[in-house]
Amino acid sequence: MASGRGIGGPSSSHNLSHIATPQRVRPMKRQHPAVLNGIGGSFEDKTNDYLCPICFELIEEAHITRCGHTFCYRCISKSLETSGRCPKCNFSLNGSEHIFPNFLLNELVSKYKTRIKVASEIGINADPDSRGPDGLRDYVATESQNLTLPDVNVILEVLTQRKHILEAESCAAQNIY
Repeated sequence: MASGRGIGGPSSSHNLSHIATPQRVRPMKRQHPAVLNGIGGSFEDKTNDYLCPICFELIEEAHITRCGHTFCYRCISKSLETSGRCPKCNFSLNGSEHIFPNFLLNELVSKYKTRIKVASEIGINADPDSRGPDGLRDYVATESQNLTLPDVNVILEVLTQRKHILEAESCAAQNIY
């Protein structure tokens, strides 16, 4: 009988609780390779990060509200004139005194626009049959003399991102983690 009280007694329930805990722990999931610094998707998906939620265009002259949402200056100014509230969360904003320039986002949008321009110039979005390794090599050979250091840095950044994506996809396809 003493053993029966020990099983149901308070001292043994303490001992059983630490034994039962590992059964409740979820097994660790297999880690997947990070794409674009942890953001899945393609280069084009990043445009959504730079779209104004009012006009759905690339943000021009980004301004952030006191509640933390970013819009084109023109869009948020018009919206505040009519409603006085944030279009995203309905937070009360007292005109332009509660919106501030978003310098970081302006810089990111500017870099993004430069990347798009360079990508279109080297034919990244062109017809696959009209471009190829030789066409790209020809372009780089003939046009590299006209590139500035910022242009070269943008090209290197775009190509480095693409390289990381291809490497991650290759590892995923081979189940190498």
